[in-house]
Amino acid sequence: MMIESPIYDLIKSEGYAEGVKETLRVRFHDVPQIIQEGIKRLRMLHRHAVLCSSLDEFVRALDGAG
Repeated sequence: MMIESPIYDLIKSEGYAEGVKETLRVRFHDVPQIIQEGIKRLRMLHRHAVLCSSLDEFVRALDGAG
């Protein structure tokens, strides 16, 4: 059984983000900056989801992510 860990979740999300970018590079050879910025925002939101102390705190981060 695996214990839930915020650090593990952060590391895993970094891997997912890199996987998405690599998939797009392989398929389309170029990843436009706007897409890279969107992936970066998703990564930041995932970090907030892992580390925030309440849903209200996450909503504040979500409001500031756009």
